[in-house]
Amino acid sequence: METIGNLVEYNPYNMSLSKQDKVAKKRTIEIHNNMVDGKLFETDRLVLRELRKEDKYDIHDALRKEGVVEFLKFKKYQKVKNAIKYLKPMLKRYADGWGDYPTDYGIVDKETGKVVGVIGISLDSGTGYGSVEFDYWLNSSAWKKGYMTETLIGASDFIEKNGLARRIGLSHGTHNPESGRAARRAGFEFWGKNKGSHSNPRWGVEDEYFLVKILNNANCYVEMEPKSEIELIKDERMLLNNTAAQMAYDIEIGFDDGLGSYEARSRLARQALAACDVRAEQIEKGIGEPVYI
Repeated sequence: METIGNLVEYNPYNMSLSKQDKVAKKRTIEIHNNMVDGKLFETDRLVLRELRKEDKYDIHDALRKEGVVEFLKFKKYQKVKNAIKYLKPMLKRYADGWGDYPTDYGIVDKETGKVVGVIGISLDSGTGYGSVEFDYWLNSSAWKKGYMTETLIGASDFIEKNGLARRIGLSHGTHNPESGRAARRAGFEFWGKNKGSHSNPRWGVEDEYFLVKILNNANCYVEMEPKSEIELIKDERMLLNNTAAQMAYDIEIGFDDGLGSYEARSRLARQALAACDVRAEQIEKGIGEPVYI
């Protein structure tokens, strides 16, 4: 993977991942057993709930549109029976309870009561224990309303509140920058780019961008250990490299984070990196007392 400052490897909390995985699985069972009418959570304008058989018409209405399925890995749904086929495995998963597989939830507009989109939530999706991964789509009738950003914020808050993970990941292809902009507005940050790893029946092979959100989750199992100054410098370099990569990604997808000139901030990041290198060299030569924090 082509990445600068790999956030998956950056773990300042020295978290016991195996214990976190067990805790998360136990909590997901509790959540599933205590859901009322299949509702996962709600936001100001939306309800996230389990999909139902009667949602087949809303699903078909969305996935019959080329603009909606353009970035998905299947053809548009010509008939309602395609939506019924889509729903069948989801209904089985709800009956079985949560597990190590993606589970889709309907994004319902409170005002109309219609399913306007779907978000998939995967616990331990192959990115490491203590992780959750999102994937999602939205009916074109609900575009430009901020619904997906609101959904991602709500889902992140839900994961954090219930102590299910410290990290959430998602990805999108080169031709779908709007997906990245929605995630950036929801607080996700660029992690890396994998060249030619995304396959789409319409675009062919394209690059895939990965974004992550690190949660400040007091409900998760965490252990703290002291770090030497050289370890802290390595962490600082990683974070500075992430900042530079983040700005390059934002420019590529056309996202303005509102924090000022990218050029000026890149210059400051390079200066800080140079200072890190100088101090690391001093430590190597025994200049100055190393510290532990």
